[in-house]
Amino acid sequence: MLGNNPYTAGGWYNPQNPLSGPWRPNTPDSPTFGALPGQGGSGSLMTFEFCSLNPNVLNCVVIGPKKRTFFTIRSTSNNTVVSKPEGAFAIIHWADRPTVEASGSIPFQRAADFLRLASDRSHRVMVVNSKTYAWVPGSAGISLYTSGPNPPEQYARLRMTNDHSKILLEMTSDAFQAGLFEAMTFGTKLFVLASLFAFALASTSKNVVADVTSITAAVNALNGALTMFPASGGTVTQALDIHADADNAAVALQKASSDAKAAPRPFSDADAATILQGLQTLEPIIADTAKVVVERKPAFADLPLQNAIGLVKEDLGHISGNVTSFASALAAAFPPDKQAALSTLVKKVDSVLSTAVDAYN
Repeated sequence: MLGNNPYTAGGWYNPQNPLSGPWRPNTPDSPTFGALPGQGGSGSLMTFEFCSLNPNVLNCVVIGPKKRTFFTIRSTSNNTVVSKPEGAFAIIHWADRPTVEASGSIPFQRAADFLRLASDRSHRVMVVNSKTYAWVPGSAGISLYTSGPNPPEQYARLRMTNDHSKILLEMTSDAFQAGLFEAMTFGTKLFVLASLFAFALASTSKNVVADVTSITAAVNALNGALTMFPASGGTVTQALDIHADADNAAVALQKASSDAKAAPRPFSDADAATILQGLQTLEPIIADTAKVVVERKPAFADLPLQNAIGLVKEDLGHISGNVTSFASALAAAFPPDKQAALSTLVKKVDSVLSTAVDAYN
């Protein structure tokens, strides 16, 4: 199937095909973003920054030209909401089959249909104004190209900054002139939403490796908040902070599950080994967190907060469910020789989480 990818045939980088590669400077008809004009003049670039990542693009702020805040993106364990200053305009529902909708612009539909994965899994297809475009991952980021009988033309690129603090969306003004967007306002919203999905869905096993690091950070934060919550005399504010940390952990797990499902299978032995190593580090942190949350049940029950125990039970359910989903996705992607080690870890985590859930039933 790789041979059917026009972007590979044209020299576009395809991480699944070692015969493809980034364009070299002496190649004619260069498809590089660097060849596009700089700021100013026809074909100038517009840059949007996905910044304040907390811990990733699913919770961030989008800054546009003139340092204006265009959007905020906020996620819970179930949804991601994209908002303008005047209010929310789009929502992504995270589930086994994520969906997306935007008021007045994007009808309710599966995310897989909004950004359709190509049959060779090398890029995602987006249709705007009856024209087809392709998001293609490469060594320098994820690029948006025209698709069709003519040679591909690059309109935009998504890339992470070197310090991993921001994601940059660089877009040519020609993208507007070519009819990619019906209007500046709607077009920008659609493009940012598409950008969010491109980063969320253009997954490889390397993304899962990074996800395990994010999960560990989130669970560590939750563990710290629980440990600091006193056995008696805790405050509602502390409890709500714990709830927020639990939500962040569930979101990190959910993203990892989505990435693992979307990534090419099977994972390489090296990536599977790295993921296992990360999970082995994570397992005792989860075990300690589960132990502390059981110990703090009387303290939560004493809070002047309606249904505090129910809130903790809900958080445990979200985390446990997302752990199960992530484990299933990894089992489907891991090579055979790593399955036994994965199964052992999953059983340990399931056991401690089940004990915690049972304590709140």
